[in-house]
Amino acid sequence: VIVDSPYVRCDGKEMETRFHYRKNHFFHTADGLKVTPKEHEYVFKTQLKPKRTGQFIKLFVTKVKKTQDL
Repeated sequence: VIVDSPYVRCDGKEMETRFHYRKNHFFHTADGLKVTPKEHEYVFKTQLKPKRTGQFIKLFVTKVKKTQDL
């Protein structure tokens, strides 16, 4: 996967994305309304090749079928 963005890093095993969330905080003061900008940075990581889960799902479905037959 090739992503051309300064906020994305990909090393072949995982992808990391940085997201900047901006919002304003409003406060009432004696002088009036005060606005303070705030910025929060979120980092999201995901594996490009997740671990296999097919075996677990198959076992779970098999057990559910057996209990429903009773």
